[in-house]
Amino acid sequence: MNLFTVLAAGTVAASVISPLPDPAQTYILTDTAVKPEMTFEALAQSVIIPDVLGATDSANLLATASAVPSKTAYTIAVLGDSMVDTLGVGIPHLYSKLKSAYPKQTFTLLNYGVGASNIEYGIKRLREDYEYLGIHIPSLLSQLPDIVIIESFAYNPLALDRDMRTDHWAALGTLTGIISRELPNTRIMIAATIAPNDTVFGDGVPGTDYSPEEKQKRVKIIKEYLENAAAFARAAGLPLADAYHRSLDSKGNGKLAYINAGDHIHYSESGKALLADTIVSTINEYNLLR
Repeated sequence: MNLFTVLAAGTVAASVISPLPDPAQTYILTDTAVKPEMTFEALAQSVIIPDVLGATDSANLLATASAVPSKTAYTIAVLGDSMVDTLGVGIPHLYSKLKSAYPKQTFTLLNYGVGASNIEYGIKRLREDYEYLGIHIPSLLSQLPDIVIIESFAYNPLALDRDMRTDHWAALGTLTGIISRELPNTRIMIAATIAPNDTVFGDGVPGTDYSPEEKQKRVKIIKEYLENAAAFARAAGLPLADAYHRSLDSKGNGKLAYINAGDHIHYSESGKALLADTIVSTINEYNLLR
């Protein structure tokens, strides 16, 4: 079974899985050993990721909407947790919007989402094949994608006793660094998914009954990760598909229209469409199909 059929069962399963990581599931970063010794603020100022977008001068990243893609076929891999997994096999909302924007091109969309997994496992899956829901999936880098979209992994935060912002920032640096070194012509995008809502978060998930205080705590952490991912993209000079800020209401809470009414965590159809629209707009803005 190939990668394009592997996530049919996974999407269904992930839609009812709590996005919180398994405490027993820990992975060792192979390219960045431990969290940086410098402070988060110093780390933010020191980010240098050369040529992450692939053989381009950073001053020439922005392109006009009339830019013409340089190839006829593109492979795009999207890496993340259940917020990617639940986008579905072949990521149909994104595929539809890409075909509408670029009707003469063909696209292969690879869903590298794994439910209840954090960013450290995302790093592992760049180079290593893995099993998900009984299906063997090849490593992401082995598929030689033209574009890799890294979603924030915000809904599966690292252990709460860690320096979350610094560790998350360092892990994003590890991910982008590995890709830029091993696939230097591959473009990289950071994506910040839809915002959670602290009034209803997790309502409907089997076996979950968060108190109002617990909902607020969890949502606060998720939003900090989403903000962190956006800040990393800006500091590293990477394209940012920012569905997070687009999905906030006037009070800074996630708009219910974009959130699945069954579990109040993952996407509604409108939420999937919003993320897809944001990604395609970012691809166009930065001329990533050059």
